[in-house]
Parts: sequence; structure tokens; C-alpha cells
Amino acid sequence: MIDAAAQELSNQDQKYETIVVYGDKIQRSFLDTTSSVQVLNKDVMANRSDQTALDLLRFSANVSASPDGEGFSIRGIKSGGVTTDDGSALSTVVVDDIPVVYGINSDGLSVWDIEQIELWRGPRSTIQGRNTLAGALILHSKDPTNQAEGAARVKVGGYNTHQLAVMQNTPLLEDELALRIAMEERYTDGFLKNTTRNEEDWDRRESKLIRTKLSYKPKDWPRLSALLSLMHSQQEYGDDRVRSADPFLRQADDNFRAFRDYKRTGISAKIDLELNGGWIARSITGYSDLDKVYKFDADFGPTPQGAANWPEFEQSVNQEVHFQYQDDSFQAITGIYFSRADVDQQKISEQPFLASQVGLGDLASLIPYLTIDLNLALKRETEAAAWFGHIDYALSDNWSIQTGLRWDYHQSKRHIDNQFNILTDVDALVDGKTIEFQNRVVTINSLTKPFILSALGLPYQSFNEASLNFSRQASTDLLGNEQDNVWLPKLALIYHDNEWSTGLSYTKGYRRSGVSVNIVRGSISQYEPEFTDNFELFYRAQWRDQSIGLNANLFYVRWRDQQVLTRLSDNEYDSQVENAGRSHLKGGELEFQFRPKSWPEFSAWGSIGYVKTGFERFKDSMGTDYQGNEFPEAPRLSTALGLEYRSSNGFIIETDISYRSYGYAGVANELRSDSRAIVGLVFGVDKPNWAINLSIQNLFDREYISRPNVWGDAFYATRVGEPRVVSINSEYRW
Repeated sequence: MIDAAAQELSNQDQKYETIVVYGDKIQRSFLDTTSSVQVLNKDVMANRSDQTALDLLRFSANVSASPDGEGFSIRGIKSGGVTTDDGSALSTVVVDDIPVVYGINSDGLSVWDIEQIELWRGPRSTIQGRNTLAGALILHSKDPTNQAEGAARVKVGGYNTHQLAVMQNTPLLEDELALRIAMEERYTDGFLKNTTRNEEDWDRRESKLIRTKLSYKPKDWPRLSALLSLMHSQQEYGDDRVRSADPFLRQADDNFRAFRDYKRTGISAKIDLELNGGWIARSITGYSDLDKVYKFDADFGPTPQGAANWPEFEQSVNQEVHFQYQDDSFQAITGIYFSRADVDQQKISEQPFLASQVGLGDLASLIPYLTIDLNLALKRETEAAAWFGHIDYALSDNWSIQTGLRWDYHQSKRHIDNQFNILTDVDALVDGKTIEFQNRVVTINSLTKPFILSALGLPYQSFNEASLNFSRQASTDLLGNEQDNVWLPKLALIYHDNEWSTGLSYTKGYRRSGVSVNIVRGSISQYEPEFTDNFELFYRAQWRDQSIGLNANLFYVRWRDQQVLTRLSDNEYDSQVENAGRSHLKGGELEFQFRPKSWPEFSAWGSIGYVKTGFERFKDSMGTDYQGNEFPEAPRLSTALGLEYRSSNGFIIETDISYRSYGYAGVANELRSDSRAIVGLVFGVDKPNWAINLSIQNLFDREYISRPNVWGDAFYATRVGEPRVVSINSEYRW
């Protein structure tokens, strides 16, 4: 992507230092950036014990990491989907030009040897196309340089936490060829104990990473430069769901050892070529694959009633070529994009189902659970193509406009094979028992079964026959296809002054169509694309005399044809995705940074975000109306404040506090997480060649529920926030 420029206050000399923003394709100054973006550079990450990009989201306004570490929300919109993750993502992650669309997890987004992290709030559909209706998280690791250097980091902390990381940058051919290799290994036992298995590492997390980058700038052809990036990571972690009446005991009782294993490989090649007449050409080629295995206790308890195995393999290739032109009053970019992705998923389990979930709800008092053998196989092939163009034009010394347009084409094919078998001998369980049926007590036997089943609308002679028919109905082998062809515009009007700018922008957001699977009815249904109209008012300021930077956005979003999960009966598995929703969200972000000239050792930063989400229309087939309810996991208020003192002899002390208000666990808005304020503290010494510090996360050991139990008393599945963790971090540089 063509580098865009933003600006931040420098450390000691109070001059303005240009930093590269990789999430935009056209070069703009900070004052001209209309989108709401927060940049966390290497200086922000240097003294933190945070190990992943999602750890750092607590500093961002209107952004929160998901409680399960499997994504994040931007302006109240979950990256996987508002009501379901059945479709494509609403936010995307890009690491060194490689999109990470599927299988986002916190441990795979390491910040070791990362140059900076960018958090883009609001749709990126015109810039990046699909999977960016809510925004994007972009990571850029450090590029190779022509200077030999290296670093090593060691971290040890509570709960058997440790980290070992190394980096080496080596020039291979003077001023032409350079190689950079970074490696990291992290582990922690986690914070949960399994009382059934007597295991202290139930919530364990282990991550391994190797990242290699090779840069080439030939002296004989100075207009050409190339960068090759290779990344391979592997993560394994356990189950973080608490299964006890008191969640702060941090206990689980599953009899089956759960784990999730991710193996990811990513390769990208970026080539830049300066052309005549002020044009620059860039080619970006990317490949990524993900091999994921998820195994867990399907009955969520100490008895051996079921286990599940969900393997998944995904791979994708993408190619982008674009051309950029720039002069004093005009900037333009145009390009094309192609991608293909293949996904192969399976869900294999033997697990208990409620009688109501297989059409026998009237027998729930006699048959609490039935054992089900489920084997769902899904294959998806997706192809996409796009053309995009953007223009920045200065109307006068103070006024300018920005326009953008993207044509996005998407085609997807799905093959779904669902095998559903009820293993329980229902007749053997109910024969001879009595049930209150139609206001009288009835003994179940071969004579009464047909009458009971007929009254339930099931024309069978036995309950096993009814179960067999349900299994046949739920089992299916189906094909689904969907195709989109959309235009996505953007328009912004900007007024500039020397140290501040303000303006208005409009962007159209987009999420592609898809196919939904109903495992109860053995059917698939197609749903259409969904769109948002996004209106923003922005203000940027950099007052050099006071050394203050200010970044503010107000937004209003209308969401139409919203893809929502609707229930077709009282069976929670009898559901499908439909374009049955309409909603809106409104709010704003304000972020500042301050470094006084009279006290250059001190700096402060802060952020505050507010978002109010609401469904204007959302009613399922059961008649439940969610109009006026808020989105799940959409805290209204998010704030953060940080203070840092860095003396001339290398002593540092940092403290920060972040706050998130409560968010609801589901669209019904019945259960909600806890509001919480979390304090962090870091103090130590940072010298040119070495550093050591003590870090304390959750300083006051604040206990809070991050996701409440939505399964009722039958299964406890609560998630709680991490306790206080103390660690010692050391780094040596050469």
C-alpha cells in the first residue's frame, strides 16, 4: 500500500516527525486524514509488557478486545458479526500486507519487532473492499535496514509466564540487500484450574513465531525496490470458560482436555517502481494459510457424555497492482485487486442435546438430554475482483476535496454435507413412565405412543421412528452460490488552517452476501449483502507552541439490510441468517497527546470514546422483537489515560488506567458484563543497549465478568477478566 503520512509530536526537540501510515493508499498529512485512526508506534510499545496487538486495544477509544480473544469490536460492531459469525468478517486484520480474515486470535498478533499498529475506525470498504465494514487493524513489522543490529528479550512473571524473543538484522550486500529475522516464544499457565482433572494450566497459552523479511534496492536501478516477507506462527491454548457458581474461583470441571491449535503461514512480496512523470507503481502479492484444530468437552462437565472436534483449513492468495500520481495540488491513485480463498471446515461431535432441540420438547421432563452424533462438513470457494480509484484535489489554499470509488465483485460457492444422528434409544427411556399430557396423566406404552405423537404433529408409531425421521430431515447434502457486484463511494470536504483542519465525509460500507445453514431443517438459505451509510465530522489539530496533538471524530451510521440470526421456532438450533435487521449507531472519539516544552521528560496521552447502538427493526419468527436493543458486546463508554516520566539518565515510570462500561451478552439485552477500570504500572531503567523493568497489570486486582453465563444453570460458561500479573522484563540490544 502506498505510504500515507501522519504526524506526531517528537520526544525531545519538539519538532514534528513524519511516521508512515500503512492503512491508506494515498499520501496525506495528518491534518488531511478524514478517517478515525489511532497509531501505536514502537515507542509506545517499547516499555510495555503487552505481548499482542489485542492487549493494546484497551488504550483505544471505542475499541475492545473480545472476551474470548477471538476478535475485537470497533464502535460496538464485533469483528465476526453483530449477531452471528456465520458470514464474512466485519473487520479485518492485515499483517505486513497479508490479510488475516479468518481465525483471528490474540496470540497470533505478537507485537515483538513491530514498527507500529494502526487501528482504523469506520468502514474501509472503498479502500480495502469486503470484510472492513467496521474498520481494520493493521500491523507493520520492522523492515530490514543497512545497519547490523540485534536484540533479545526475556520476560518472567506470575502464573508460570515467560517470553523469549530475539531479532537479528544483517546487511547482505552493502546498501542493496538486507535480511531481518525475528523469533519469539511465549507461554503462560493461565488463570483457571480444572478440578476434575486436577490441572493448573487449564487456561494455558503457548505461542511460537518466526518472521523473516528480505529487502532489495539495486544500485544499478535506484527506481526499483522489493520487499519479501515470510511469517509462520503456531499457537495452542486451552479453555478460558469458568464453570462454577462463583466465577472468581476460576475453576472448570470438564473431563476432556480442551485445546485450540492454530498454525498459520503468510508470504507477501511488495515491489515498487518509480515511473516517469511523477507516477509510482506498486505490486503486492500475498499468500496465507491457516490450519486450525479445536477440541473441547461437548457436555461441558465432569461426566463423559460427549466430545467435539472442529478441524479447519483455509488458504488464500491475493494480488494488487496500483499506480499513484502526486503534484502540489493533485493526488490520484488507481488500481486493481484479485483474490481467491478456499475454506474446508468440519464439526464432528457426540454431544447431549435438549429434547426440545430435536422436536420432543413435551418429553423434556422424562428425557432431559439425548446423545447426538453430528458431522458437519463445509467447503467454501470465494473469488473476488475489484477496481478502485481515489483523488485528492486542492480547491484553494484552505479548501480541498477527497473522492474515492471502488467496484467490488465477489462470487462464492458452498458445499454443505450435514449428517445428524440421534443415538439415544428414546423408547427404552420412556416406556412405562407417566406424563401429564393434554390435562391428564398418560402412561407411555405401545398403545399410547401413536396418539401422543399424532397430537404433537408427528405421524409415527414410536419415538425412535420420530427421532430417525428428525435425523433424516436434519441430514443433508446441499450446494449454495452467491454473487455480488457493488459500487462503494467516498466523498470528503476539508478546510485547512496552519495547525488544524476540519471537515465532513461520507463513506458507504459493505458486507458481502452469503449462505446460511439450518442444521435442524437440513436446509440452506441465501442472504443478500448489507450496507451502511457513514457520516463523519472530524477535527485535527497540532499546536506546536503547546506541543499538543488532538484527534476527534463524530459519526452517525445507518445500517440497512442487516444480516441477523433469526430463530424459526423455540428450538435455538432452528435458525438462519436473514436480511431482517435495520439499525443505527452514533458517537465519537477524542484522543490527545501532550509533551510540554518546559518539561520534556514528561508526557501524557488520553482517549475517550462513546457509541450508542440500537436496532430499529429486528424481529424473529417467534415474534420476539429486539427493536431498541443495543448490539452485543458494545460498551457505550471507553476511556484511557497514560502518564510517563523518562529521565535523562534512563529511569522510566509509566502508569495508565483504562475504563470500559458494561456491554450486553446478547441481542435480548438481559445479561451484561461488568464495567471496570484497570490500572497498569511500569517502572525501570532504559539505556541505549539494555533495559529492565517491572510491570504490573491490573494493579488493584480488579475482579470483573467480561462475558456472563448465557447457558443457564445447566452449563456454566462465564468468562472473567485477568487477575493481577507481575512480571520482570529485560532486553539487550547490540
